[in-house]
Amino acid sequence: MLNNASERKESSAWSAPVYRWIDSARRLFSSADKAHWSNSLGAWLALNALDTLVTGLCLSRGMREANLFPHLAIETYGTGFMIAAKMGLALLVGILIWKLGPLHLRASLNVGMSLILIVNCILVGGPLWSLNLVA
Repeated sequence: MLNNASERKESSAWSAPVYRWIDSARRLFSSADKAHWSNSLGAWLALNALDTLVTGLCLSRGMREANLFPHLAIETYGTGFMIAAKMGLALLVGILIWKLGPLHLRASLNVGMSLILIVNCILVGGPLWSLNLVA
């Protein structure tokens, strides 16, 4: 395992740009600084709220929930319950992790949720783009 930049540079000339990109991404998305966005409980809750909003918009347009647990919650108790449960669980997990978890776990959760939100928007963007969303 390559631990520092000097060891990385010695590994091979073609891999140096890849390691520079990885270092840049690491600095952008995670930080030891508690004030960095990736370590923010507010960012976690905002990302989950945006994901819930995208899910609600898709459900209102006749699409199905792909995740098994929210799908079962919708089938059993309805969309309102699923939205409340999703945000309640995000709040509970967020508070527990931000009180007890290390900084790298916080950053990983926020970066992961950002990626999930981006993928969801890309996947549903095509079908939603063709709809007339103005009533």
